[in-house]
Amino acid sequence: GGLASTFYGSLGGTVMVTAGASNSVSADVSGNGGDVLVAGGYAAGAVGGSIQLLSGFSSATSSGDVEVLTADSGATGVSGEISVSTGFSTLRNSGGISLSTGASYSAKSGSFNLSVGTADIEAGGFLLTAGDALSYYGLGGSIAMLAGDAEAGFGGAVNVSSGTGMYSGLMSLTTEAATKDSGDMSLSVGVGADVGGKIELTAGTS
Repeated sequence: GGLASTFYGSLGGTVMVTAGASNSVSADVSGNGGDVLVAGGYAAGAVGGSIQLLSGFSSATSSGDVEVLTADSGATGVSGEISVSTGFSTLRNSGGISLSTGASYSAKSGSFNLSVGTADIEAGGFLLTAGDALSYYGLGGSIAMLAGDAEAGFGGAVNVSSGTGMYSGLMSLTTEAATKDSGDMSLSVGVGADVGGKIELTAGTS
């Protein structure tokens, strides 16, 4: 294990791991900078080792941040991608991915934001896709979007809208075609002890 030194009244030390630089002007792989690889340990008969990234704890104020980002691109390239995926499994379920913010017992819990960067010409899209089932009687994955519950207040809202501009974006809600029965579509409001909700469909004015 490593040694950690503590000095009261000063900043904690920084650990920096940097791969080797390449001064070659070649555009092929021979001019690439070095990679950094962090891997958990191999296990022949049990569970392989894990990797944890944990920010620092503070007994007085906020804990530290964890940032994962790629560097800006050069004059003629593109910035690097970030890929998060779980491994393949042959006989059992593959691993899941869980992204969540922590709970708060006396204030607001943290927000969760997924956004696409801006662009001068065409901004990137956002695609949310459930898994396909390859067997004959398989069941494709579902997508559920649920707002938060409130024990004694107001439940969270769900807002879906297209973008604005000189021409606002289109919105389409459909079920896919099928070789046998296509899927149903249901639009309903919940039951209320006092007043049930209403459904309003309004065309735009010009």
